Amino acid sequence: MANREKGEIPLVVGGISYTFVLNTGAMIAAETEASRLWKKDVCWDDLVVKLPRGGVQAFAIYMWAGLQKYHPTLTVDAVLEIIDECGGLNGLYDTFMKTAHESSLPDPADLAELPPPPKAQTRAPRGDGVGARSTSKRARRG
Repeated sequence: MANREKGEIPLVVGGISYTFVLNTGAMIAAETEASRLWKKDVCWDDLVVKLPRGGVQAFAIYMWAGLQKYHPTLTVDAVLEIIDECGGLNGLYDTFMKTAHESSLPDPADLAELPPPPKAQTRAPRGDGVGARSTSKRARRG
C-alpha cells in the first residue's frame, strides 16, 4: 500500500496495483537509463525538460524510474505496455494525476479528529480599541 506521507502514489492499471514514488533513487535510475538509451550523459534536468514537451521516451523513463522501488522487475517496455493499457500518454496522465490528486487529500479519519473551527465573531467586543480615551478638549474654531 502506498504511503502518502512519503510521496508514494498508488496506481491501478488493468486490475494490477502499482506504487509510484519519485525518490532520489528513482531520479538516479532515470538518469542512468536515459544515458544508456540516449548514448550520452543525461542529468535529471535534461529529462524533466522533455516531459512538458511531450517526450514519450522521457515520460516512460520517468514512470519506470518511479515504479522501481516497489516493482524492480518492470522494464521500460513493460511500462510502455502500462501506458498503452491506460489509453496512451493522455490516458495514463489522467489516471496518474487523478490518483495523485486523490492521494494528496487528507484522510477522512484524520479530519474527524480535528477540533471544530472557532466561531467567527459578528462584532468587535467593547473596550478592545487601541490606546486610552483622549482627555484633550476639542479646539474651537472661530
